[in-house]
Amino acid sequence: MKRTLTVGLVAALAFVSAACGDDDETSSTDTTPGVTDNGTTTSVTDNGTTLESAVETTPVTTADTPVATAVPTTPATGATTPTTEAEDVPQRIVSLSPTHTEILFAIGAGDQVIAVDSLSNYPEEASAVLTELSAFEPNVEAISGYEPD
Repeated sequence: MKRTLTVGLVAALAFVSAACGDDDETSSTDTTPGVTDNGTTTSVTDNGTTLESAVETTPVTTADTPVATAVPTTPATGATTPTTEAEDVPQRIVSLSPTHTEILFAIGAGDQVIAVDSLSNYPEEASAVLTELSAFEPNVEAISGYEPD
């Protein structure tokens, strides 16, 4: 019994120390992603290799305020990620969640909200578009009657 316990403890200790050991193949001295001096960003993958991508800043204007967005490009292909244009921004929003209603008003999209569900009572401005819509039992016909984007 004592010998079995000793062998088990030694095996467990060996297993734990092997699991906590340093793996030389994937260790790296600098694993922090960041921006280099030439405007490229670096990131470290799971296998320890470093990837580099360029970032362009393209000004995009919405209906009222100009917004600058970073558009990442891939150095090998030069492809860019699509940006949101003013035409892509919804103008008629129906919110079926009190949380989403609060967030929409907090980010300044309250003017675009045309209807909210029956539980959305905050902020105060949401009561102006309060409806009998239910998020628990959504009615597609009733929602589409508000003609949301």
